[in-house]
Amino acid sequence: MQAPSLKFTPDRNFAPRQAHNPACGTAGSNPAPQPILKSSRKLMKHLWRLVNFGLVGLGFCAGFGSMSPWYLHHTNPDAIFCLIILLAMPAFAVGAVYYSVVRGNCERLRRPSWDRHPINWWADPLQSLFISTWVISAMAGGSVVRLSGSGEKGFWMFAFFLCFAVGLAIGQFIVYKIFRDRIKGA
Repeated sequence: MQAPSLKFTPDRNFAPRQAHNPACGTAGSNPAPQPILKSSRKLMKHLWRLVNFGLVGLGFCAGFGSMSPWYLHHTNPDAIFCLIILLAMPAFAVGAVYYSVVRGNCERLRRPSWDRHPINWWADPLQSLFISTWVISAMAGGSVVRLSGSGEKGFWMFAFFLCFAVGLAIGQFIVYKIFRDRIKGA
C-alpha cells in the first residue's frame, strides 16, 4: 500500500509572498502586524495596571489591618527605629538602582509607569521602586484611618509607615537626580 502524494499545486491566482528579511528595510516586504499580538500587548498592559493598583489597594488594607490591637500588641516601634528607617530607605533606593546598573548591565533605565511588571529589580529598578513607594504610602494611608484609639504603639506604627514612604520618596528623588542621563521614556 502506497501513501498518497502530498504534492502542492498552486492555482492560477496564487502569488507567492516574498520572504521577509529584517535586515532589508524595503517598504512593502514586511508582513502585516499580527492583531493577536497587538491585543495581547494591550491586554498585558491592562493586566499590569490592574495588578499594580491591586497591590496599592492591598497595601492600604495591610496598613489598616496592622493597626489592630492584636497586631500592635506584638510590635515595638519607636522613634529610633523610625529614624533608622527614614535614613536607610534613601540609601536602599540608590543602592538598589546602582547595583542594577552596575551588575545587571542596565545601560538605560525606563521611566516607571502603571502598566508594567512591578517586581523586576534587576532589569527595571525604577519601576519596582515606584510601585514599592506607592504601596508603602498606601500602607501609611491605611494606618492613619485606624490611628485614633490605637495608643502610643499605633502612633509609632503609623510613623514607621510614614518614614518608610518618605524615605523611599526621597530615595526616588535622589535616584532621578543621579541617573537622569540614563533614564529613557517608558
